[in-house]
Amino acid sequence: MVFAFDGFHAWMLENGGTKTISVEEMVVITEDGARWLIPPQEELVLVD
Repeated sequence: MVFAFDGFHAWMLENGGTKTISVEEMVVITEDGARWLIPPQEELVLVD
């Protein structure tokens, strides 16, 4: 079985705007647990 986790978070900025982040991770479920299809993102990347 293959699963995709779509993480999404949004918050309000002091100026009234909204900031969002999202990430999608995909794994295959096996008898021994989950196997990543691509290396998981382990830190946030800021793009201005």
